Amino acid sequence: MSHFILYYGKIKKMREYYILLFVKILIAIITAIVLGNGSVVWFNHMPARWFDDDGLPEDIEQRQRIKSTPWKYIFISYFLATGIFLAIRESLQFEIGALIALFIITEMAISDIKYRIIPDQLNLLLAISSIGFVSIHERWYDTIIGAVVGFLLAIITYGLGRLLYKREVIGGADIKFYTAIGLALGYVGVIIIFMMTSLTMGVYDFYLNFTKQTEKSAEIPMLPFALFSVTIYMLFIWNKIGLLGI
Repeated sequence: MSHFILYYGKIKKMREYYILLFVKILIAIITAIVLGNGSVVWFNHMPARWFDDDGLPEDIEQRQRIKSTPWKYIFISYFLATGIFLAIRESLQFEIGALIALFIITEMAISDIKYRIIPDQLNLLLAISSIGFVSIHERWYDTIIGAVVGFLLAIITYGLGRLLYKREVIGGADIKFYTAIGLALGYVGVIIIFMMTSLTMGVYDFYLNFTKQTEKSAEIPMLPFALFSVTIYMLFIWNKIGLLGI
């Protein structure tokens, strides 16, 4: 009788697991469609004043800042692959929190590529999205430590750029980004993301100089590399070392 009860208990747990997994994957699919289309729609409808950085870009008032096709399909595919991967491996809370944060960073990356401007409002939204990660941290102040570490890493980089190269190697919006992502993912997360972003940018800069495209090397947008780094961290790294420490 006891063996039957144990067997029934296992069957019940497996059924609950697969039901929850189905729900999580369904949420991931719906979210991917919404966020993939929303990446284009929202960017095209952001208030022009958000991009005011000592003057508005020339084409900011145009109806389509980025074309719907093929970008909505690219973004849907990105969020679909990311969402299903998270649905299989992570909790529902982390899945939703990660997708929202990645959506905001995607908008920042688009803006950085097209206009070399990252609206402060997007950095603020990224900071607010850190609420979705609070319960994952063991201590409530881990988010504060992450924000401080992110700010210090960025401001030190800014200072070294001024000292060694006599120019800005990181902008004010980039400093705000590292502060916001540190608030969400903690000090370990922001350190790893900072290192990955710097490394991938360095490799790309080397490629541009090697191929004698030095004019492009002077203005490399940071956020596309940061989006790549945050994606890799959330998918493959954070649950190996934790959000709190190594």
